[in-house]
Amino acid sequence: MVVNAIQAIEVCGQHQGEIHIRAIRSPQAELSSSLPDIHSFAVEDNGIGFTNENRDSFDTLYGDLKLKVGGKGFGRFTCLKYFDNVHVESVFRENGNFLRRTFCMGRENDIIVDEKITPANEKQAHTVVRLLELKEGKSIDKKLSTVARILVEKLLGSPRGGSCLITILMS
Repeated sequence: MVVNAIQAIEVCGQHQGEIHIRAIRSPQAELSSSLPDIHSFAVEDNGIGFTNENRDSFDTLYGDLKLKVGGKGFGRFTCLKYFDNVHVESVFRENGNFLRRTFCMGRENDIIVDEKITPANEKQAHTVVRLLELKEGKSIDKKLSTVARILVEKLLGSPRGGSCLITILMS
């Protein structure tokens, strides 16, 4: 999701690109007074948004829209491997108007489910991807410094690192 956010920022030529990653913890405190578990993430960017071209590529198995920039077209399935639900909310520009597209990722035959497109009041494109409810048996380190280090290691190994501000927040 972070690499997709970087690519969305690059595509629109955004010179003040920002990506905010919010780690969402369980409200349940641990008995040992250690940090509560991280169970979800939200990744927000101010890139181009889920345009019709991006939406159609996302809805295509192993799409090749981002092949030139190192995309392989199966990142969405990796999300569903680790999280029970993935929700997308995006504002994008089409024919001079801003629209809001929301949808969830399906788990059966359909990749995109519950899609809605409505007029948007915002005047800037952006996308929020919510990776919700870490699957049972999967775990994420509780320390944000460790999560950040792992993320940076993955991004450095990515064919597209991009240059933008990445912020990791905790809820």
